[in-house]
Amino acid sequence: LNALVAEWNRDVSKKVTYDPTQNGSSIHVKYVGQEYFGKNPQWNSFVMRKIRDWQQYFIGWIVNGRGHPVLVVRYEDLKTDKIGQVKRMLDFLRVPYSEDELQKRMEADLGTFRRKHHGEFEHFTSKQRDYVRQKIAETLDYLKKRNYEDTLGVTEYLDSQ
Repeated sequence: LNALVAEWNRDVSKKVTYDPTQNGSSIHVKYVGQEYFGKNPQWNSFVMRKIRDWQQYFIGWIVNGRGHPVLVVRYEDLKTDKIGQVKRMLDFLRVPYSEDELQKRMEADLGTFRRKHHGEFEHFTSKQRDYVRQKIAETLDYLKKRNYEDTLGVTEYLDSQ
């Protein structure tokens, strides 16, 4: 769910808040307001389309990549453990790194692309949330029927939402 909100913010903020007179301002670090979420028809269409796209994309990678290594990195895991997830990716790709250099680079980059939040509010209607959960559950069911393990960590993710 957080990935959908982040992508919507990126997509909409470049259309809504871009000001070319602000030198050094990045258009994708803006945060759009509550009126762009919830029952907003464009947001609703975005949620429905993106979760279907995600489902097809994810199943395609797993099924077509059978026999080839695939690493699943969840947005939520990147948010909570950026350094640990980058290490996982570097290890998966067999890219050498030093702990010190990685730590320095990660500390320097933390916060670079953080949006300023304008209060907490519910981004999703219950119908949208249920639809996302349904598509995630369908994807997990599809994978289980084909003897794939829960590579997404979907079970605990659904329980936490």
